[in-house]
Amino acid sequence: ADAALFEKAVQHKLVGEYDEALAILRPMLHTDPQNAELFHELGLIHSFKVDMDESIYYLEMAVRLSPKSIPYMLDAGKTHAMFGNDDK
Repeated sequence: ADAALFEKAVQHKLVGEYDEALAILRPMLHTDPQNAELFHELGLIHSFKVDMDESIYYLEMAVRLSPKSIPYMLDAGKTHAMFGNDDK
């Protein structure tokens, strides 16, 4: 993934411009579909937008692509809990 573009998306996220961040990140998946960091960031942004299904999908994909990543597992678990899916 283009690091500068990714960083621009993160900056949008940090100031609450979630749609702008998504508009940058989603197309990046087409060229880098195995990038766990992209999936993780997309999952976080969707959780901030309270898009439960999208958030969980992206966070779980990040965990599948990078199963040893503790932060990815924690974020996926916290998101399940936040949306009331405590059995996951």
